[in-house]
Amino acid sequence: MAGSNLTAARDWPCTTAITTATAFFFGVLVGNSSLVSADTLLESLATAYSTNPGILAARAELRAVDEQVPTALSNWRPTVQITGSAGKVGTNNKSVFFSSDENRTPRSAAAQLSQPIYRGGRTLAETKRADHRVLSWRARLKSTEQSVLLDAATAYMDVLRDMSVLDLSVKNESRLRRQLEAARDRFSVGEVTRTDVVQSEARVSNAVADRVRAQGDLDSSRDTYIRVIGVPPVNLQWPDPLADLPQSKEDATNQALNNNPDVLSAIYDGSAAADDVDLVLGEFLPSVSLDGSLETASETSSVDSVSKRAEFMATLTVPIYQAGLVSARAREAKEISAQRQREIDDAKRLVVEDASRAWEDLESNRAQVAAFSDSVRANKVALEGVEQEASVGLRTTLDVLDAEQELFEAEVDLVRARCNTAVAAFNLSAAVGTFNAVNLSLPVSIYDETEHYNDVRWKFWGGFFDD
Repeated sequence: MAGSNLTAARDWPCTTAITTATAFFFGVLVGNSSLVSADTLLESLATAYSTNPGILAARAELRAVDEQVPTALSNWRPTVQITGSAGKVGTNNKSVFFSSDENRTPRSAAAQLSQPIYRGGRTLAETKRADHRVLSWRARLKSTEQSVLLDAATAYMDVLRDMSVLDLSVKNESRLRRQLEAARDRFSVGEVTRTDVVQSEARVSNAVADRVRAQGDLDSSRDTYIRVIGVPPVNLQWPDPLADLPQSKEDATNQALNNNPDVLSAIYDGSAAADDVDLVLGEFLPSVSLDGSLETASETSSVDSVSKRAEFMATLTVPIYQAGLVSARAREAKEISAQRQREIDDAKRLVVEDASRAWEDLESNRAQVAAFSDSVRANKVALEGVEQEASVGLRTTLDVLDAEQELFEAEVDLVRARCNTAVAAFNLSAAVGTFNAVNLSLPVSIYDETEHYNDVRWKFWGGFFDD
């Protein structure tokens, strides 16, 4: 997907102007903040991608899961250990006929080596399980990234929506105040009645309430934006609609089944559960290992003594009966594997539902945008006509106030519908698994999920104290 798909749009058909009061509010906010804020949606998503604690925690968790692979591979390698001891031993013997004292200095050292040869296929099964778990957690990381980016994009659009609604509310209040002043002037010369003035005053009061509510909504949206993205919203710009979205509901569900990270994670979890069955069944099979040891011991006393011993043995272990424990664990592993297969079906149903709902929401909001656009155009024409008719006495003040209110409500509905359309598009992209840093071409260094895996897979020594 081209990076321009989410860049600021010059032709997005939505109210974007900000009043002086609103601009001042945000200007004060930035002046009191040392943080660098993003302007475009791409930059805001890049900030969330790079700094959001949820994404950073998911990456750390994936790196921890990576370590299960070298843990499994370690069963191919030998274990070597060296033991040693040294000390002093004093002995005093007394009897009726004689007594003796003896002081000894015993020392010993031993080296032991054990090399697994065959473990009933458990090493292979454990390695496959670890690799499948890594793939599952990579899918979980993608799901987390999508979720965070979706929250960030939604927060971004919510702030833009509430900024526009506040702008419309301020303009509506200003327009109604001018209407009130005109009504008072006309009342003073006897052209209208006191009722017209009171009606204008009531509409101004309602407009003030709308503005206060819009300001509260904007403050709430701003708080959510800071929580998700980490910086205050400043100079936000309206993005272009997403490109490369599914062209039909069927296309959306097919893409979701193939690309949604929740489905992929469930599939890999099912494979890991099947590997776990093989791992437990391997405990029924014989195991072979090579064991060697070298020991030396010395003891200094009145008579020095030294002993040395070397041993090299092949050991075959054949399990006969383990008190029913392995059998129980094997049955448990099979049930868990069956459960994971059912979870795959459930995950597929959920993503099909999400993709279908997202597609329907997008189509519904697109239709609402078209309808509210027509409504705004019609209400503008109607308001102009009512004002002209009122100027020649054919319409009352209430008619003008009603026309202004209908236009204001239509404009607010249009803003909300267009913002809802953008969010519906984001939800659809997330449902089909494409709302990620790569597809969105975010201006950020993409996290390489394989780098740590490749670094530790064959590591057999050290690394614990690395940063």
